[in-house]
Amino acid sequence: SACSWQWWRTQKPDERCHKEAMVEKLKQGEFQIGTSMIYVSLGSEDWKAASIPSGQLSPCVFVIDVENPDESFAHALAEGGTAIEEPKDQFWGMRTSILADPFGYRWNLRKVLEVLTSEQMLERAKEAMG
Repeated sequence: SACSWQWWRTQKPDERCHKEAMVEKLKQGEFQIGTSMIYVSLGSEDWKAASIPSGQLSPCVFVIDVENPDESFAHALAEGGTAIEEPKDQFWGMRTSILADPFGYRWNLRKVLEVLTSEQMLERAKEAMG
């Protein structure tokens, strides 16, 4: 059966799965997106790992730094992802987007646009929040 890492390994060449392993009943994989390593497996009672119920979203978000959030977001949507938040520039100096993969996992694809001082961050937060 399909799982999230199989879907993500269909992404751009620099975001492909590095290795897969079959360990008796547990299928697992590891892959790299940008500089981030992700390790995932199918649900397994032996490992106390439950799959996300169909139609629900994961309570966690994978935050992945990418070179081009817009391009990565569009590619993920074309491969079956669902938009949660379209790419946009944030007041804290990042361009971010959030999507769900076909298996209910949420992904925040982001890029640092500028590094802000604490003072700049506070000023922008005040402006953004009114």
